[in-house]
Parts: sequence; C-alpha cells; structure tokens
Amino acid sequence: QILKPVSFNHGAPMQSVFSYHRKEHKKEIVGVDIFLDSMLSTEEIGTRASSVKVDDIALRLITNRGVKVWPEGRHETFTSDHWRLQYMPDDGNTVSHKQIVALLDGIASTGLDFVKVETLCTFDGQIGYSLAQGE
Repeated sequence: QILKPVSFNHGAPMQSVFSYHRKEHKKEIVGVDIFLDSMLSTEEIGTRASSVKVDDIALRLITNRGVKVWPEGRHETFTSDHWRLQYMPDDGNTVSHKQIVALLDGIASTGLDFVKVETLCTFDGQIGYSLAQGE
C-alpha cells in the first residue's frame, strides 16, 4: 500500500554481477596443529607429546593462548586449559592423512585429550597458516 510495485523485465536475459574463476593451486600438507584440553603442566604435556613420533614427524612446539611455552618457554607464562601442539617433519617433507591419524592415536595413548586438528598447508609454496609467536 505504501511502496511502489516492482516491475521485473521477465523477457530479458539475466545479467551476471561478477565472474569468478577458481585458480588451481599446488596444496601440500607440511604439518599439523593438534589442540588439547588439559589441566596438566606445560612440562608434563611436553614430555607426553614429545614422546609421540611418526616417521620423521615430531613435536616442534607447544603454544597456549598464542604464546610459545615449549620448548624454552617462560615458566611464569599464564596458561589456560587450551593447548596447541605443532608437529612437523624434521626433513621438510609433506605429511599424509595416514600419518596425522597415527599421531592422533599416539597422543591418545599418552592420555592427552585432543579436541581439534588443523592441517598446516602451503599453496604454491606459500605458507597458508599462522606462524607461532616469534617466528
């Protein structure tokens, strides 16, 4: 009653607002971040998590609230119950899904409670993930 009726041109072809063409990228998994829910100390998590290795993939660092706490973290850093374990191959190789599943199995066998997994990928050789503090 208040607005003027709209008139659509039903006979005219639809016009595209924009066109998008997906570019192909070479995607490689170069590591994995495994997130934990734990009230254990940094040292205990580090001991347990560093005992888990699959092929040449080993624990590289642990962060908590975005701050690197292992190795060589500061003892006075305030930590919460949410941890990030970063595993990467020692020789710069890629990581397979099968290896990630084996890492998760190893972590579970240490009694650590993983709650989330994020693959760390490169796209055409460019890093597609956030670096840790100080990297």
